[in-house]
Amino acid sequence: PKEGLAKCMEAIRINPLYAPAYYNIAVVYSDNKEYTEALRFYEMAVERNPRYIEAYCNIGVIFKNSGHLERAIQFYQKALAIDPNFLIAKTNLAIALTDMGTVVKSGGDVKGAVRYYKRALMYDVHCADAYYNLGVAYGEMCKFDRAIFYYELATFAK
Repeated sequence: PKEGLAKCMEAIRINPLYAPAYYNIAVVYSDNKEYTEALRFYEMAVERNPRYIEAYCNIGVIFKNSGHLERAIQFYQKALAIDPNFLIAKTNLAIALTDMGTVVKSGGDVKGAVRYYKRALMYDVHCADAYYNLGVAYGEMCKFDRAIFYYELATFAK
């Protein structure tokens, strides 16, 4: 990693506008769990290339893993605004929306959670957690036929 960092820093010295160098440094920091530095370098990468979807996606991952779901969702959406077919961002967005639904449900808003789970499925129809959580939510609303339906879909989604 140190040799790779040195080469990236040299690339930045030669061409300060070379976004992939900032991105690669951010990846190293992220791998070392130095998320503040990783975010700083991902942000520098997107400043130099505002269409750097992988950087937006990785920023989203850092925010999601640190419990900042709303921020994560924003960055996955930024990536998808550039490339609506970027599969990693779609999958990560579905996971973040599912997690957000669970947070909303734990706050007592079961219907709001259902909206998040259904929204998650718009981005990833194979998101078993979204189907499972829909089953839980409909069970809590005493809509047992729907609950069973979504539990069954969860088993097929894996």
